[in-house]
Amino acid sequence: MGQIRIIAGQWRSRRISVAQRPGLRPTSDRARETLFNWLNTWLPWGWEEVDVLDAYAGSGALGLEAASRGAASVTLVESDPAAALGIDQSLRLLKAPPSVRLLRGRFLDHRQLPGSPFALVFLDPPFGLNLMRPSLHAVVTQTRPGALVYVESEACWPLDLPEAEQTDWEVLRAAKTGRSFQTLLQRR
Repeated sequence: MGQIRIIAGQWRSRRISVAQRPGLRPTSDRARETLFNWLNTWLPWGWEEVDVLDAYAGSGALGLEAASRGAASVTLVESDPAAALGIDQSLRLLKAPPSVRLLRGRFLDHRQLPGSPFALVFLDPPFGLNLMRPSLHAVVTQTRPGALVYVESEACWPLDLPEAEQTDWEVLRAAKTGRSFQTLLQRR
């Protein structure tokens, strides 16, 4: 079992365990730091007003980082039983409040998630399963106008989306770290 650390907020420097699962790629400290710097620039609300969805939570690092910074609520969705167990253990270790909740199951199988409409979504589905397009479509129905969506993918934006679907989103920032592309989108 590996570990990652939370980089800022009330749980700063706390380490959480990460299950060793095929395809699980916890977002690195460097990529998370870049992402949260972007969010500090682009997030139009204070953290206490932000309901967060971590749609493919994996290790829970992104959602827990947002919770550590004071997000109003965080919903973590994870389908892999071992990864979900790791998140559950992290929630207990951190003594996370009830506003930080784990839902087991596939993101695409949930119709209406607690906490929606979300102001911030982390969308980092497993690579190679063609989940990005249906996930972005599902996110549109669960976010408020102006919501920010962080996409971590194996290809750069626009991810082979039809032009009509690209118009739902404005690209605010983009970067590449290792084998993954990071894009910060805003819902129009």
